[in-house]
Amino acid sequence: MSIKNTWQEYGSVSKWLHWSIFILIVLMLLSGNFMGDIPNKELKSLCVLLHKAFGVLIFFLTAARLAWAFMNRRPKLPGKMSKIELMLANIMKNLLYVTLLAIPVTGWLMVSAKHYSINMFGLFNFPLAPMTLNRHIGHFWHEVHELVAWTLIVLVSLHALAALKHHFYDKDNVLNSMLPKRKRTVVKTDVKKRLRKYD
Repeated sequence: MSIKNTWQEYGSVSKWLHWSIFILIVLMLLSGNFMGDIPNKELKSLCVLLHKAFGVLIFFLTAARLAWAFMNRRPKLPGKMSKIELMLANIMKNLLYVTLLAIPVTGWLMVSAKHYSINMFGLFNFPLAPMTLNRHIGHFWHEVHELVAWTLIVLVSLHALAALKHHFYDKDNVLNSMLPKRKRTVVKTDVKKRLRKYD
């Protein structure tokens, strides 16, 4: 598999970034929705700590993916797609990038306003925004953070449905271009020649 993208499919770097971000986002959305109900204080604190650290990681992975996308060609979309479909695909791509960047930024601003720390997996504390302690502003960014999270859930769902439509209804290569490539076993022996011996 090529590291860079080709006209037919995404390269290994794009695929790794895409699926890494997807897995982290799913885990983050689930943890963000349920960690407030965890009765055990130590477990809850650990979940909050990891939630903040992975949020920072998602921001930088998304920024890296965006930079990599600028440096690479994008696999061609099927020629049978209409202009409206192409426009919607482009809008969806841009909205996903915006929300993927906005969700960690709003979380960072919320934490900064409340003067909470962001410990990066026990290695160092990520710097906060230079803000005075203000619980009201922190609450505001918390509400925005949740709104962006729900927006991302809708966008990811639509993105997944569109990919499945391309694969099962349109029967094109859009989904396959982002899936990990399966290893193909190469059979060196000519089966036909061997069968002829028995004719």
